[in-house]
Amino acid sequence: MGRKIYYSKIISIVAVVLFLGLATPVLGATLSLTPATGTYTVGVPFTTTVVVTSSDKTANALSGLVTFPTDRLEVVSLSKNNSVITYWVSEPSYSNATGQIKFEGVVPNPGFSGTGKKVLSITFQPKIIGSAKLTFSEGSVLANDGQGTNILSGLANANYGIVPVKLESPAKEATTATTVIGAPGAPQVTSTTHPDPALWYNNSDPIFEWELASDITGVNILADHSPSTNPGTASDGRFSTYSYKKAVKDGAWYFHLRLRNAGGWGDITHFGFNIDTVPPTDLQIIPIERLDATDPVVAFTITATDQGSGLDRYEISVDGAPAIIWPDNADHRFITPVMKSGEHTLLVKVYDRAGNELAGSVNFSIAPLPAPKILDYPREIATGEIITLRGEALAGGLVTVSFKHPDGSETTRESRADQAGKFVISSDEKWPAGVYTATAMVKDNRGAESAPSEAVVLTLYLPALWQWANNLLRWLSLIVPILVLIIFLIFIILWSYYRLRRIKQAVRRESREATEALHKSFDFLREKSRDQLALLEKAKANRVLTKEESAIAESLKQSLNDVENYVRKEIVDIEKIVD
Repeated sequence: MGRKIYYSKIISIVAVVLFLGLATPVLGATLSLTPATGTYTVGVPFTTTVVVTSSDKTANALSGLVTFPTDRLEVVSLSKNNSVITYWVSEPSYSNATGQIKFEGVVPNPGFSGTGKKVLSITFQPKIIGSAKLTFSEGSVLANDGQGTNILSGLANANYGIVPVKLESPAKEATTATTVIGAPGAPQVTSTTHPDPALWYNNSDPIFEWELASDITGVNILADHSPSTNPGTASDGRFSTYSYKKAVKDGAWYFHLRLRNAGGWGDITHFGFNIDTVPPTDLQIIPIERLDATDPVVAFTITATDQGSGLDRYEISVDGAPAIIWPDNADHRFITPVMKSGEHTLLVKVYDRAGNELAGSVNFSIAPLPAPKILDYPREIATGEIITLRGEALAGGLVTVSFKHPDGSETTRESRADQAGKFVISSDEKWPAGVYTATAMVKDNRGAESAPSEAVVLTLYLPALWQWANNLLRWLSLIVPILVLIIFLIFIILWSYYRLRRIKQAVRRESREATEALHKSFDFLREKSRDQLALLEKAKANRVLTKEESAIAESLKQSLNDVENYVRKEIVDIEKIVD
């Protein structure tokens, strides 16, 4: 750490000296890119090296900023192996979004001198054909003279050519053709598998389609890496769709198509399509060393390479949470959000532009802060009284005490510990009587948390008067329902007695009326019977009754007596029942 501060001060002093113009530059050092020229193939990585030359002066520090065209090149990796720099003021970094590569380093005494000293290796991947120029936008080489004199005398840039490679699908000589008047125009080509020429696809079996008019007599096709190839004038047949039967190799391709009619061969359509079936490689997830194991934020260096379409994005998930899209930055550093203490898993998926993916994971842990201690608390306390807890925790930390209620719910209270680590937490809510437990946790200003403290038990009870009232209410809650039930039964009995009495009175009344009616009916019947007997007696006085008449008279008298006795007996029985 001391050396880093020391060299940073050197750089700062040198910058001030240069700004004020107190030192006069001494020419003698150059920064250059090697090779300065070259021809490279689309999709095939190549390496460029930054070298420094200082043959007549000893130097001890240098820096530079290299720019490159992002539409034609993409940085795959940087390498510091065998570099003349022994201490990097800031790690070499790059951005494929802005097209910049930065480096800055120091060589301690006695410094360095010589020609062609390696500083940094840069691996590029060509994206499309054309010219790609690498330029030093900034640069400096400082002399080891105690004054930080800039001895840079020149910056040597580089210029590369990016070319396509002819592959064997389909194999055909590209010839020159001239469009004839009356010949077909350039056909409209579409693809269900590779519809957008600007995108990459992981499908190596492309299919192409086009409209075929009735007058078309020939179709000519060719696929290669050039955007303007003439497929020639040899007809491949007459068809409106073409599907590659064999897997096409990865790379940036162009499908060339022209049609022929009676007027001759027409204009050529050049349809671009890009194939990448190889997932990214060399996914590295390296935790950056932490000085404090309780730090709730963990940083990782995440890198990967892709030799095809290029890296597109990273998707990162911590502990199974929904993944977030992480845009890789120049230093490739991913920083987690504030995490709780314990074991965690970081899952990383890297995708290239064709959708191929590579996954990796790493486990990491965050140590908890020392747990607080609850030292003073009321073991028994009446409900409604203020509950106060005192204890010790991390100085300045935010202490949270959780009270667990008998019904399983929780209430929390917070207080910040003082500089001596003492804390006091109170609650003035009126909680129901019962047994409660309390635990404490502490959180520092970074968001790091401790494990819970040992639980303490608090018993809340009702005051004596409240207990008496509560017992009374408890007994009343038992007695009142019984009294209500008894009153209800008494009411039912009285109401039933009343109803039976009314029914009995009605029966008695109806019985008397029936008895009277029976008396009257029987008296009427008896009078009529006696009248009949009187007629027989009268006839008997005037003549001798026949045997049948005498039998009727006797039977009538006997029946009348029997009926009268039976009716009297039944009337007596009814009167007994009613009474």
